[in-house]
Amino acid sequence: MNRKLLLILLVLFLPSAPNLLAQTVITGGVNGTVTDPTGAVIAEARVTLKNASTNQEQTVRTTGDGLYQFSFLP
Repeated sequence: MNRKLLLILLVLFLPSAPNLLAQTVITGGVNGTVTDPTGAVIAEARVTLKNASTNQEQTVRTTGDGLYQFSFLP
């Protein structure tokens, strides 16, 4: 009886084993709008984001509406 129960449990839970070993990656993002002192948007502005602890930098350009976005930041 114990072998049968063990076999049933293995069949039920073995397929989910890879999910137990998966790692979760947490990421974030930053977005915004670049404007001048009058409030007008600035297209094609260069925006640089720097990680102060690693000194890694990423640079993007704003859209025609002055929008920028940094995605999937660790």
